[in-house]
Amino acid sequence: MLESYLPEYILKNIHKFKTIQEIRIRLGKPYIIVSENQEYIFEILTDEMFGQVVKMLTSHSVYAVRENLKNGFITISGGHRVGFSGTCVIRNGEIYHIKDITGINIRIAKQYIGISEGIYSLLMDKLRNLLIISPPGCGKTTYLRDLARIISNNGYNVSVIDERGEIFPYNDKGCIFDSGLRCDTINLCLKSDGIRIMLRVMNPDVIICDEIATKEDAYSIQSASASGVKIIASMHGISTDDYLKRPEFSELVLNKVFSDFVVLSKKNGVGTIDKVSRL
Repeated sequence: MLESYLPEYILKNIHKFKTIQEIRIRLGKPYIIVSENQEYIFEILTDEMFGQVVKMLTSHSVYAVRENLKNGFITISGGHRVGFSGTCVIRNGEIYHIKDITGINIRIAKQYIGISEGIYSLLMDKLRNLLIISPPGCGKTTYLRDLARIISNNGYNVSVIDERGEIFPYNDKGCIFDSGLRCDTINLCLKSDGIRIMLRVMNPDVIICDEIATKEDAYSIQSASASGVKIIASMHGISTDDYLKRPEFSELVLNKVFSDFVVLSKKNGVGTIDKVSRL
């Protein structure tokens, strides 16, 4: 899974776990493996060892991944998101780069076949627009991945806008997760560009995208919905109020683009469905 990205002295402990949610590595502090919502604390890495981890995760060239790293994360093979903290370099008022990295968080991508069947049966009987809301790390991407699979297996053409290459990552043999029979993915582009392209060339019945956040995202979603395409998306938040009150989504709210909502939390483990509602 991570053999090309982490040294053996970390891998030997990773292999002790059947499932892993996160690996947190901080300069001068013990690294932590999170498995089944429990933390397991290991030894402190030396400065040299920490530097080795950074080099391996960035393919030995931080500059080669600068465009993604300036956003605080990169996506590595398998769809795993690697977040970085450190010192931001500012140019022309914008983040140009992150240097002097001091913290790393590797979030492990997994597929849970069937996890979204309950949501599909409750909300998708007539294919309505759905927004999944949750804080970070509560399973939004996992639910979207499974919904794409189920919907595409039920006769609908699904287009996934995979801005970070996390929902359906590919290798030289194809998609590493089961995306269903009728699912197409466009990777590593802005959601606004991806939605425009897929509408033009793939004739989707449903568009799926992760973590909408900007006015540009909202405008593209509204345009697609007005074209008759159904939208399934996610956003950071803890309730539907967070969606209703965000100014960048005011047009989506005004035009009632999203009708159905699922709120996730970690109350009973990652992916707990807190609330299902319809506005």
